[in-house]
Amino acid sequence: MIAGVAGFPAMAISLGLSDESTLQRGRFSILALLGLAMVGTLVVMGTGARMYLDAAALLSTLAVGYASWRQRHRVGMGSAALMLFGLICFAAKIPSSSILQPADVLHLALAVGWLGLSSGYQSSPR
Repeated sequence: MIAGVAGFPAMAISLGLSDESTLQRGRFSILALLGLAMVGTLVVMGTGARMYLDAAALLSTLAVGYASWRQRHRVGMGSAALMLFGLICFAAKIPSSSILQPADVLHLALAVGWLGLSSGYQSSPR
């Protein structure tokens, strides 16, 4: 749950605002991640609805795809599309085969997507 309400939005924010100097400071990034996690957890657990979790993951993945498109990062666009495919398969409960369940497809797509995103971005020297 924390990955959906905090990890995805933090990833989208960091890729969308990669040139901001405030995001390059470790303390601000950790505080932002903790704030997103606390708000998301309170909303999901307080209301009992998973809609916030689903919307946060979906909108963040779309934002990652848009940020990758703006930066002309083709691997990032493909990674975002793969992650979106996994989210849709999981939401629609579509199994890709008799061996893989929808949750397996989601986790494999997310893992490959995160790997693809991390391959094209270099950390800036300090």
